[in-house]
Amino acid sequence: MRTLETNKKVSSYLVVTAALLCGGQLCSQNFYTVDQEFSTDMRFRDCKPVTYFHEREDGVFVVAGLFEVSSHSWNPSQAKRWALMNPDGSENPGWTGSTFLHPTPYLMQEYDEDNLLVCNGGAAVLLNKYTGERTSPFYPYTMSSAAPEQPFPWRFNRDAYIFDDMSVICAGAMITDSTDHTRWRHLFRFHSDGMVDAEFPPIEAEPNNHPHTGGTRIRRLSDGSWILNGRFSGVNGHHSPHFVKLTSEFLVDTTFVSPFGFTQSPAYPILGLIDSESKLWITGVSIRYPDGELDPHNLYKLNSDGTFVEEFTPGILGGPDYIQGEFHAYSNSWYINAIHELETEEDRFILAGKFGIYNDTTSLTIAVVDGKGHHQQDYFNGGGTTHAYCSYNQNSPPFQAGVRTVKELGDGGLLLGGVFSDFMGSTAYNIVKLNKGTVSVQNIVQSKEVKIYPNPARDHLHVDCECDWHVAEILSIDGRQVHSINQADSGESTFTIDLNRVPEGIYILRIFNQYQHSTSAKFVVLR
Repeated sequence: MRTLETNKKVSSYLVVTAALLCGGQLCSQNFYTVDQEFSTDMRFRDCKPVTYFHEREDGVFVVAGLFEVSSHSWNPSQAKRWALMNPDGSENPGWTGSTFLHPTPYLMQEYDEDNLLVCNGGAAVLLNKYTGERTSPFYPYTMSSAAPEQPFPWRFNRDAYIFDDMSVICAGAMITDSTDHTRWRHLFRFHSDGMVDAEFPPIEAEPNNHPHTGGTRIRRLSDGSWILNGRFSGVNGHHSPHFVKLTSEFLVDTTFVSPFGFTQSPAYPILGLIDSESKLWITGVSIRYPDGELDPHNLYKLNSDGTFVEEFTPGILGGPDYIQGEFHAYSNSWYINAIHELETEEDRFILAGKFGIYNDTTSLTIAVVDGKGHHQQDYFNGGGTTHAYCSYNQNSPPFQAGVRTVKELGDGGLLLGGVFSDFMGSTAYNIVKLNKGTVSVQNIVQSKEVKIYPNPARDHLHVDCECDWHVAEILSIDGRQVHSINQADSGESTFTIDLNRVPEGIYILRIFNQYQHSTSAKFVVLR
């Protein structure tokens, strides 16, 4: 048995957060575990993501995305864009209507007590959440301006807002003048009968008539004003790249100027969330400064006037390292798909997407930060998803895994959708349910594969790993790496770690095998 000393610089790197201390005593911390009683089998398995969940009054979920719900062999002709799922993940066959619609839904939100509004990129339709039938009061527009039978060509639709009178405004690109097919509008309104509101103020993004120009997000602030986000350099002559503020009457607020530079490519800053304090959380890929220089950050926070929140630490995403060339880093684009403000906790935000590192800390496709951008590593123990075996041939190389959507459940748990075949060491295909719990000195959760003792520890921690481990690391409760151990350095499955330089606190021992699957154990240092 070997004794491994911790890094001599540990005291300068390790931080025991104030959240752990209550009157000098160690307190409990929140964390998530995979619900092993929830399983969708392989019904939602595919290389395309699960994009949205809606929970009906009877507890059944409407699931949107692209998947096959009935068999274990991929058949494109049977692809579904939405289906029903019971609370335990099993299939609910309650729908009788067609479930096919192309392409994959970008948005799904409740329209009225019976219907969901779905934006699928080229249209906005209503989906009856009890029968599965698709209806639409909106005029049947088209994505192509080459269809003469359609009076108003519709290039694409990405987002929508529903008013109390059941009218809808959509962010996208559409022509609202049948006599002029060169004037694209990028925010437009439908009456509840489906007809275009001819009196809605023109919102023309620039450069107009460009195939990629359009609105992608429309969000309302608490004071009644609006934020329009999209691929544009400005709106109605006001230069404000990718973000513009509109008054409650949909007039451009020229006092708001975007702090970002303009890029016409699909990689641009996106409005991920307007939080409960009316702050704008901005994410994206290849974000530019106003002078055109590439910005290294992937997450920013703005005030509602367009200025940066100074006390917020911007986020930088990265990909995890290769493990013997087995997986990871299929793309150099690491990005956040969803930002969710937790309802059951104050000042906590979930980031989900395709990434392996958040601000130099391992965080596999999911992370929790506070309102200042500080990473709260303990929630997932740095775990998440690593593989996406979306084909039915396990010998095929995996795709880049990621989480696309986050739904917080009434009990504080999470329902996650995306493209993945594992989550926190458990098998899960594109949907996983997480339970929420707490850990304290009196209730330390320990993996069956890793035995650690004594716990609480004082000077040394003995580790007995019943697994073929490759790398072990110790993390402080805020996610900072204290020490890393390679199996080649120890040569044994049993080893001892010197804790003399480690202050009191709660820590995480995380052990990886050669395929980067991990198992973790929490321990306490007390003196």
